[in-house]
Amino acid sequence: MSRTGRLLLGVAILAALFRLPGLGYPGEEYFDEVYHAKTARQYLNGEPPTEWVHPPTAKLLIAGGVALFGYEPWAWRLVPALAGILIAPVFLLLARRVLASERAALFATLLLLMDGVYLVQSRIAMTNVFAVLFQLTSMLLLLRAVAADELRVADMAALGLALGLALSTRWTSLFAWGFMGLVYLAVRRARAFRLRDLALGALSFVVLPALVYLVSYVPWMAQTHPSGLHAWWDRALAAVAWQKDIWGYHAHLDATHTYFSPWWTWPFLYRPTWYFWFSGGDFVRGIVALGNPAIWWASLPASVWALAVGIRWRDPRLVFCGAGYFLLYLPWGLSPRTLNFSHYLLEAIPYACLSLGALLDRRWNVGQAILRAPTWSRWPRSSCCSCRSSPRCRCRTRSGASASRAFRWRSDPTASCSVALGSGRGSRRGSDPRGILPSWRCSARRSRASCVRPSPASSIPSSWPSPRRRSPTRSPKRCAGWWRSWRRSTTS
Repeated sequence: MSRTGRLLLGVAILAALFRLPGLGYPGEEYFDEVYHAKTARQYLNGEPPTEWVHPPTAKLLIAGGVALFGYEPWAWRLVPALAGILIAPVFLLLARRVLASERAALFATLLLLMDGVYLVQSRIAMTNVFAVLFQLTSMLLLLRAVAADELRVADMAALGLALGLALSTRWTSLFAWGFMGLVYLAVRRARAFRLRDLALGALSFVVLPALVYLVSYVPWMAQTHPSGLHAWWDRALAAVAWQKDIWGYHAHLDATHTYFSPWWTWPFLYRPTWYFWFSGGDFVRGIVALGNPAIWWASLPASVWALAVGIRWRDPRLVFCGAGYFLLYLPWGLSPRTLNFSHYLLEAIPYACLSLGALLDRRWNVGQAILRAPTWSRWPRSSCCSCRSSPRCRCRTRSGASASRAFRWRSDPTASCSVALGSGRGSRRGSDPRGILPSWRCSARRSRASCVRPSPASSIPSSWPSPRRRSPTRSPKRCAGWWRSWRRSTTS
């Protein structure tokens, strides 16, 4: 198994250790399970759903566990737990593509795994954990699709299906849908308006999501046993008209709740939500959706830092992290729904974890100041690499490269150069120069080549510093100490 596979398996097992044991407690429906779990059983029995104010996909998935194992507490919570487990490897893949190093991605993933709301939502039959899973999957597929020179139909189709699943789970996925549209336009730029890209963009962001959303209502349409195309068409029109009732419910909801909290208080954990409470004998038990204070309290300043530093130093990685948090959080201030709960911020927390992962990695990296320019910005833009004096270097800029062309979210600082290493292929093992993670090992094979740095015009620069110029005959032992020599050369 590859290193990436081992990491993905490791975080999935770690997530499962805290989500599967004791899944049957409490042995009753609690909080919104009285709506969602009951509605899942009604879909299986062909009965009109009790809970109709959210699209049906999450409840249909919950119904899968009930159909397999019966209407038992652990059965209706099984699929949400599996969704919570899947979030961990999906988020690690997303963080690995976005952040500058493997270490930063692991920091971000471990922070997310330590969040209390993420844990609680993975152990209850509610819709929130499914929305987070499908949103992160959609973003991962989007970044993979736009990194290619030409959009591939398969990648864009997969993106459309994932977006459809997110939107047919909760309407709050519209915030993520808008953010993904901005990312798509920012990366593709003028190419987004070419005829082929326009068609694929419409397919991924409009056609396929709308189709998946409509298909999610098929079990409800089938409850009246329509016969003939005309009857099915009438049921489809009824499902479309139903969306107006859903909007009316959320827009005019004036109910009160003990654990209601205004949207602007969520990062401060002003009013967490108690889901379950039991007292008897000499003990009390409870389940509370309480975010990890180390994450939630830091989410706002960390996201401000990521956005400000990213804009100041033109680092798209940090801009992505900060903008993702605010564009999934601040729209709640414009939402017509007034009865809100703090756990609604869960959809924005993964982007705060990305910002915190980048910040922790930056401080780990020999205590680099958090507001200074990334070290790659010190290099002159006129030079492609630091080894142009070496006859073995064949560094070259990709033809037609631009900032959007190279928005690949790579972590390897040698990704933009082609270096002669015997077989002509360079090391692609990551970018951890200090050896905390085995990314920049200097093997005897690599020691024959000059160390290179990326061209600012051909790849997104990372926060890792680049090695200084050296002879192609460096030994592995001397190459392993390039970090100290580079530090001396830059401070002298």
